[in-house]
Amino acid sequence: MDSVLPKYKRIAKSLIEKIKSGEYKKNTFLPSENQLTKIYKCSRITIRQALAILIKKELIKSIPGVGSVVIGDSSSADIKEEEIIYPKNIRNIYIILVFPSRVKWGIENPFYAEIIGAIEEKVRNRRYHLSFTVYENIKRVSDLSELIINKHVNGFILLGDIEEKIIDLIKKSGLPVVTVNNPLCEKYGLPMIINDDFRGGYEVAKFLIDIGSKKIGCIKGPKDSPSCEVRYEGFVTGLKNLGFNIENLLTVEGNLEFESGYDGMKKIFLSSQKKLPDSVFCINDLMAIGAMKYISEQGLSIPDNISVIGFDNIAQSSQVVPPLTTVDIQRKEMGYIAAEKLIEFIEDKNKYYPIKIVLPCKLVIRDSTLKKK
Repeated sequence: MDSVLPKYKRIAKSLIEKIKSGEYKKNTFLPSENQLTKIYKCSRITIRQALAILIKKELIKSIPGVGSVVIGDSSSADIKEEEIIYPKNIRNIYIILVFPSRVKWGIENPFYAEIIGAIEEKVRNRRYHLSFTVYENIKRVSDLSELIINKHVNGFILLGDIEEKIIDLIKKSGLPVVTVNNPLCEKYGLPMIINDDFRGGYEVAKFLIDIGSKKIGCIKGPKDSPSCEVRYEGFVTGLKNLGFNIENLLTVEGNLEFESGYDGMKKIFLSSQKKLPDSVFCINDLMAIGAMKYISEQGLSIPDNISVIGFDNIAQSSQVVPPLTTVDIQRKEMGYIAAEKLIEFIEDKNKYYPIKIVLPCKLVIRDSTLKKK
């Protein structure tokens, strides 16, 4: 009868039998996912489906960046960290990745996914653990202390727009901290990995002037996002320096999501009276794609009637019609450098100092904007 079961269920049954027989002993790790795919001659997805059954039955516990530890028939809550027999090449040190609630879906977010993926890859390759939390989980010193003790935390990576009180609280923990994509952290003397958002915004302004833009719309980011504010500051500075009449700039605020780009473009249309802008700059690509949808629904042509430009160069920016002109930033490199620097600081605290690494960005010209005159 086993032959009629889906393969992942047959694999789960096999693993359960090996656990109960003692082949895979309590508090030791199962073979890695890669090893299991070779043992059972199947895909990693199939292995993960099988492991999910064992997790549900409380036979194993998944430890991010390490593997699946056998906990027998007991609840995963009963197992103590010190009882786990880690593989010899795994370091019992945790790095906590902290991000704001609006990035809670960060692993699915096209902007943050690449940064998080790069951090995970680097941490895993260096044989460390990586855990995640949103900063709303850290309200008091006791919350932070509990996190540090329970997770054996040795360092933090702060991703995105973290509230100042949380930055201050984590800094006071005395543990190494590296920040990513948050220019606000400079005043706290923390190591920073950031994109040159000001220069990116400035280059957008220069490009729009070069293609002959006379009236420009802008969908900026939320005021509590330092990186978005820097992009907007660079954009406005560029327009002023190049002699553009700022009275011909119409700005609305969005929340960085597709829907707010659509709604923001609608507001610009309603506020433009008789003369619509000939160009629109959106502070990120998701809002730019939303703006493009609204423009198209009004029967207007991109770029013949309105040029649209975004920022970030997420994968979708090259897939929309027409492909979106945008600013490319080195998201993977930001993640790699952040993880590498934090591990360096953990391993030698004498090297811990407030570095500032600014990665250059570049304009990627596609078909959503007019050509230079």
